[in-house]
Amino acid sequence: MTDLVTIEPTKAPPVGGGGVQSIARAASLLRALAECVEDGARLGALAAATGLQPATTHRLCRALIDEGWISQRSGHGRYFLGPAVALLASIGQIRGDLRSAALAPLAGLAAETGDTAYLFVRDGLDALCLGRREGGFPIKTLVVDIGDWRPLGTGAAGLAILAALPDAERAATLTLLIGHRAECRTLGRDGLEAALRQARRDGHAWNSGLVPGAHGIGMAITGADGRPVGALSIAAIEGRWQGDRRQAAIAALTRAVEETGETLKARRITP
Repeated sequence: MTDLVTIEPTKAPPVGGGGVQSIARAASLLRALAECVEDGARLGALAAATGLQPATTHRLCRALIDEGWISQRSGHGRYFLGPAVALLASIGQIRGDLRSAALAPLAGLAAETGDTAYLFVRDGLDALCLGRREGGFPIKTLVVDIGDWRPLGTGAAGLAILAALPDAERAATLTLLIGHRAECRTLGRDGLEAALRQARRDGHAWNSGLVPGAHGIGMAITGADGRPVGALSIAAIEGRWQGDRRQAAIAALTRAVEETGETLKARRITP
């Protein structure tokens, strides 16, 4: 069994501002754990491998556990790389695959509805905007730029992704969001849970808090395993959601999501 006591200690983290130093120390812990992926490492071995004090090592490990970068199994003293590491390793490929699969449906959605259509991919506790297409209606609702992140549970796309997660994962993710994303704390657990229940009943998420006078709808895109990979959404001014037009927009969104999902399933793409 390989343990970190056999690994040459890394260089001491550089002297500098607290934030930079903490990042360097956290990175040294992750590098050390990468050397023993299968067996994990105990606190003392991690401290020895990184040159950090045990108290500092413990504090950083707790913070990294909260963010999903490190895990510690119940009743097991060893630390392991967490699920966020695997997600980061695969996210680049998933982004490219999702963008490729959704480009045509995204453009078609904007053309059919006349409004602004967005493509998001799940990135840990957040949703990252991968694409935006503007429709022909002269008043544009440009609330997010390509490359912008929004916490899951905020915005129509992030709410749709969070609602589509399995029950246990959704509850755990919501707890992390309340603890680590100010926007979600502001919305509050009760408000978010009510919005999630509504989204699950409707099959799509509705967000009326984009900007004054603008609203959006979002729907999760699922991969080959049925789990949410990302979402498509439409944003438009309030007057564009009156009468039968809202139902027509939901139908167009449903078709675009299904087309994207079928492409992902054909390629066996999973989160």
